[in-house]
Amino acid sequence: MNTSGLAATVFTTEDDSNTDDTIPGAALEVFNLSKQWANAMRKPGGLQIMAKQLEITDDARVSWKIFSRCIATLRDMQSTKPHDRIFAALGFLQLDQRNMGMIVPNYSISIQELFLEVTVMFLRQLPNLEILAQRENTRVETLSNLPSWVPDYSSSKGTQPFEQTRLNASGRIVSAPQFTVLGAELVIQGHAFDTIDAVHKRYTFASDSEAEHNNIAMLNTGFQAVTHLVRKSTLYSSDPLEVLWRTLIANHTDIEGHASIDSSHFRCFMAHAILGVLKDIPALAPEHVNIRPEQIGGIFPSSSSKPTPQMLHSLQEASNRVKVSLYPSADDVSLLDGVAKKAAVFLGAVARFVPQRQLYVTKSGLVGLGPASMQPGDKLVYIDGARLLFVLRQRGQEYELIGETYLHGRMNGELLNDGILGNLVNIVLV
Repeated sequence: MNTSGLAATVFTTEDDSNTDDTIPGAALEVFNLSKQWANAMRKPGGLQIMAKQLEITDDARVSWKIFSRCIATLRDMQSTKPHDRIFAALGFLQLDQRNMGMIVPNYSISIQELFLEVTVMFLRQLPNLEILAQRENTRVETLSNLPSWVPDYSSSKGTQPFEQTRLNASGRIVSAPQFTVLGAELVIQGHAFDTIDAVHKRYTFASDSEAEHNNIAMLNTGFQAVTHLVRKSTLYSSDPLEVLWRTLIANHTDIEGHASIDSSHFRCFMAHAILGVLKDIPALAPEHVNIRPEQIGGIFPSSSSKPTPQMLHSLQEASNRVKVSLYPSADDVSLLDGVAKKAAVFLGAVARFVPQRQLYVTKSGLVGLGPASMQPGDKLVYIDGARLLFVLRQRGQEYELIGETYLHGRMNGELLNDGILGNLVNIVLV
């Protein structure tokens, strides 16, 4: 792939209507995105504007941020050579002339060496050690002989990254995180403050047609987590169901371009899922054919996020009337459609964060959403300078990076109050 030709097009084309239909696959994606950013950065003050939009204090890092985003995009695409997952994106890095020549295409080095060198550059150039969050799910086949802290840029991450700009576990900004690279080892400052006690695996089904079963499976998984919380911890005793639904969406209640989410969306999701179960009970469990929706809802703890018995009864009655009526009333249709739409909004948010992740509870009683490959005994770790928290697996005196995590109640500076930030030690990632 001739990246220099692509870069030349990006830097010399002023007419946005100019396209090249001969550029295939990943390169076309790079080309289109590069044009947008290149044109924005050409404008007076464009670099500073981009820095503000990307929430970067140093405009010299803007092109590195764009470069990393491009590489993240290319991970879900095909390329003839894995090296091109990096080299095809060089046009992004070269949007800032100060970066010309920092990375030169070289297909003679191993892909492991290339990915390691690029990751080290990202650690130095990007804020908050954020490249560590690009670690892919280890259940997916990845390159061999790659350190756990180096993303395999040739495979999909498999999950939607958490929005780092809205989360900050330490409550502070470390402008220049301290780390040392010793060959394939990364030495960082951090603190292992909790341990995974239980991982609540979500039940899965083979067919997309079993969507209602999947919804109930999510509720069942959530019920396991909530039951664990109620039994083990007083941290969330006020409303464990709110903890559950906020964790399922990593507390991303107001993502730009998407509908805002509150407890009513989860309430409608629960109601919609419960009605789906009732519909299938005659075939799946005829001995429970007389069960009422409020009985199913009753197994969950009291919460403002849970549908009331009156709501469930009204929905079931409306559903029954619609089923037998050729001309159902507008009120019944509106009631059922309104619940279904709110449930769909919540499921859309869940679909961004839950795939390839699992709910878990820690030994101290905290609940979170972490990598699918995590196991009981894995450590919850704060890494100095990072906005997110991470799951690490101890290997003797060293650690393997499993992935980033959302830990409810510990993502907005609470660690500062816990005194954890004053007790940092060297942690070796291999």
